[in-house]
Amino acid sequence: MKPTAIIFDRFGNPSQPFWLAWQKKLAEQNWPVSFFADSISNSTTDTQEVRVLKKAEGAVGRMQRKLMNKTLPVDERKGFSIDQEILKNGSQQFHFLNAQNFPKYRSWIPLEKSLFSFRGFDLLVRPEIDQKWNELVRSVLDKGRRFHFVSEAIKSKALEYGADQKKCFTIYRRVDPNFILKEEKVENRPVQLLSVGRLTWQKGFDLALLALSRVSKETMLWNYRIIGDGPEYAKLRILTRKLGIEERVSISKPLSATRLSEVMKNSDVLLHPAITDALPNVLLEAGAAKMAVLASNSDGIPEIIQNNVSGRLVTFFDLEELTSNLREILFDRELRIKMGQNLQNHVLERFGGNNELLKWKEFYS
Repeated sequence: MKPTAIIFDRFGNPSQPFWLAWQKKLAEQNWPVSFFADSISNSTTDTQEVRVLKKAEGAVGRMQRKLMNKTLPVDERKGFSIDQEILKNGSQQFHFLNAQNFPKYRSWIPLEKSLFSFRGFDLLVRPEIDQKWNELVRSVLDKGRRFHFVSEAIKSKALEYGADQKKCFTIYRRVDPNFILKEEKVENRPVQLLSVGRLTWQKGFDLALLALSRVSKETMLWNYRIIGDGPEYAKLRILTRKLGIEERVSISKPLSATRLSEVMKNSDVLLHPAITDALPNVLLEAGAAKMAVLASNSDGIPEIIQNNVSGRLVTFFDLEELTSNLREILFDRELRIKMGQNLQNHVLERFGGNNELLKWKEFYS
């Protein structure tokens, strides 16, 4: 395995908690990798995950402790210049977890020694609305050493942009074992519906509200909770009131992984009618918790959900289809139980074990 500098934008980013678990897992392998961040999240020191990371051994642990203690040199300009620290590290290749960070380093880090991660927006949305980014992505995919994707759907888009198939690696995240419900699912009355994610147009939570407003004319034996924050918060709040379902809908801030796992184990159905989504981690967590899932067929979602077996997939942005399937799931307890159990079986088989680590070892070799 080649010594690797892993460069990312924000250590302990609260909107990407899975990276903390990933960093901890790599640290435990004693691989020749070191982490470098442009900045440190203000909330980092408040999380249990980071307290665990402080105990990591080896070069990775030392670098993480440096990051935690903010001992790396801080540039007074915008951002965080750590070029000298990276150079002293002696790395033979450089992995950019956030491709948008590469321009800061392109003057001295060659594309031929650079590896890149793509997780969705950077390939599925941004190239459509940002011409400069489109040009940068094509250049990166043309000359970069290797590319990591969280789903086959994103890899397919990269191939459309000219990436070499031999350089492309799809590495699925491992499901968090803390979400696994080992006992039988206890059904709730009313049915507990849940959505989790950043409140953006991509998630389609407004469609879920519209579908529920139609179903509410037939039954009000449900509660719907949205967990997340983001630019669509006000819109969703106003929608619930104008649709007359505010007494059944709540919107709350993001939760810790521990608290979220408790909520999911006590919820029945996950709604995820996304317009675009690479490979939502929340679907893996829902499967581990034996939740039935109703989601769109966008992008990487079908890589997790097997339609009519481990969940229901509907055409994205099709309100009629979403409403019809929601109605059926709400009224059919046996269907919910069966889909939840099937999804857990599928998730643990495909996204469990050490497959992720083996793929990362190959990626860095």
